[in-house]
Amino acid sequence: MKSKYFGIAAGITALISLFLPWFSIDLWTQNSSSTMNFVAYLYQLTGTVESVTKTMFLVVWFNAAALVLMLTTGVICVAASLFSNRRIPMLFVVSCALTLVAMTVFGFGLANSNFAVERLNPGYTISQFPQGTFGLTPEQSMQNSYDYSWAIGIGFWMALAVAILSLVTAIVSKRSLAKVQALLA
Repeated sequence: MKSKYFGIAAGITALISLFLPWFSIDLWTQNSSSTMNFVAYLYQLTGTVESVTKTMFLVVWFNAAALVLMLTTGVICVAASLFSNRRIPMLFVVSCALTLVAMTVFGFGLANSNFAVERLNPGYTISQFPQGTFGLTPEQSMQNSYDYSWAIGIGFWMALAVAILSLVTAIVSKRSLAKVQALLA
């Protein structure tokens, strides 16, 4: 019975993580005359440049892949929690693996993209939005030198929680299944 609750919690957490930020970066000039903030979700990019905030749907391979993998994980966890048979532990192990793959794909894709910190390019990020959105062109943004800080978002950490919950659920459901089989024997 506990495994059903863990499984449902894992599934709901996976679905909630889809709507929360997975990555954010703040940029500012030395005298803070120019500031930028970009927040990446699995389905959109929100940018705040010079106090103007805009949101756009962002479809890049690593976001789309992580979105599909996390959605699949959520569905598997909830569906597996509703049934009781001997394959349930394996479904939770699969959902754990899918979550870890989603996190890896997102991290690898982000690190190798033009959004990456190693090649920090605010002009590239601004150019993803329609021209004139922020009143600052990509070329103008590149005239300044920026300090920056980045953070992994709550959605990414929730995905890690899903992986852990899925693994715990697989272990608990395997033990529960073994106890039921021992009682029936």
